[in-house]
Amino acid sequence: FQLPEERRILQYLLPRGFVGVSISSKNRDGSRCWETRQFASSNSNKDLERILATLPHLFQKIQQDLLQSLSLAISVGSVPLYGIGASSGGSFLSILQNFLTFRGISVMISAGNANAWEARNHLRVKSNNNDGGELFVPPPPRIAFVFMPKDTRSAGQAQINHVIQHYLTKDPQSTKKSVLVQTFSCGPIPVTPSFLMDRIEVLTAQDASLLVKRLAQPPLSMIVMSKGADNTAAKLATSSTINDDDESFLLVKDPRRVWDNGIEEILLQDLHADTLLVESVREVLNVAYAYHELTSEHIEKVVEFWTST
Repeated sequence: FQLPEERRILQYLLPRGFVGVSISSKNRDGSRCWETRQFASSNSNKDLERILATLPHLFQKIQQDLLQSLSLAISVGSVPLYGIGASSGGSFLSILQNFLTFRGISVMISAGNANAWEARNHLRVKSNNNDGGELFVPPPPRIAFVFMPKDTRSAGQAQINHVIQHYLTKDPQSTKKSVLVQTFSCGPIPVTPSFLMDRIEVLTAQDASLLVKRLAQPPLSMIVMSKGADNTAAKLATSSTINDDDESFLLVKDPRRVWDNGIEEILLQDLHADTLLVESVREVLNVAYAYHELTSEHIEKVVEFWTST
């Protein structure tokens, strides 16, 4: 939980009684993506096999330690489980919810695995032992889709609507109600010094203003005024600082596409940034541009949706 968005999520969850556990895919040398092609059983998905062999024991140990330290007489099995997954992690979470009982999940910048959603139409709760009965399927969780409209390639509104309409409109285990689903859209965010400082706690006001200036000036020219003014660079060039009273600025270029063309060099030279700060700025700018990035946006609404009665 070192990067800004993960930290913001955790900072919201901890005071509300949640315990955060971060898990990683088996692939740590390449794309680091989760295995999502094979979904039917843990024997054919190495990530699923590893997680199912580890998480239940880890959760039990955490819950027992917490209950002991708080001197609470609560059954370990009664502690609810929630999950957040982004991109391939969101697809993997859609698979995992067929094997573990979640109270709620948040699938970010992903429409999930269509085959995993479809599995609920064919797998019934009949037996969870090995006596030849059908595969045990946990009750469906509340599902929050957090998406970015620009992300039409893999996780746009159309893809998510398709999943909801075709796979999640009815709970095959119950005729009483449908699976509870909500969607949350994340649009572009103006890149102001206060936005950067709110996300990146170690960033000073002076460095945040300098970074915004550099982003707006050539050769990057990534920012324009959100109200359509055309003198952004000139205004920033003559300003020593940028205040919250100034007009907000929106990114007009994908940070990923221009990252190697100057942003990292500016961070290392002008801001004397270390590796963590560089990666933090990278993540926050992706969130501001609102294209395929894990985000803390709407975490309050997601938790309210999960826990409402």
